[in-house]
Amino acid sequence: CREANRARERGRGAARGPAPGTMVGVEMTVKALRESCEKNKLYRTARLNDKLFLHYVGWDKIANLDEYTGLKVLWLEGNGLLKIEGLEHQRLLRTLYLQENVIEKIENLEQQVDLDTINLSQNFISKIENLSHMQELKTLIISQNRLSRPEDVAQVVDLKSLSCLDIQKNNIEDPVVVDYFERMPNLA
Repeated sequence: CREANRARERGRGAARGPAPGTMVGVEMTVKALRESCEKNKLYRTARLNDKLFLHYVGWDKIANLDEYTGLKVLWLEGNGLLKIEGLEHQRLLRTLYLQENVIEKIENLEQQVDLDTINLSQNFISKIENLSHMQELKTLIISQNRLSRPEDVAQVVDLKSLSCLDIQKNNIEDPVVVDYFERMPNLA
């Protein structure tokens, strides 16, 4: 009888949650998105919203934004996002806030051709890439990441409209990086 009770107790302990130190995020469900809209006094009809406040919630994955096709500004900073994804239907985005996450790679932004501003600071990004299709991009904030070589920032030369680039607090020591910036006439 004691052994059965101990086994039950062990089973209950396992069901209580993840092991200590395991990162678990909040799931971005349709219901959670609706509640966020309600809380922030936004439209109930997803496609009518031109902004969406999803910052500092603890999301670990961008999901269920398919109906939010009218978004121009999206706040996703301060979560636990591991990857840029789930933005295929946000073709009208002009400003995207993804700072203070755990993103390692710039990816899955092919549909955001008209993006004007993106903040990717305080992530774990080691290379500026997959942005050359954004010919309207004027502001790229990618400070406090893991950029370390001049080649890691080389793609900025392809961003013809870029006029504000923040790469401070990275670990780029090679002065050759300045050669890339000299080839960018719009950088102030």
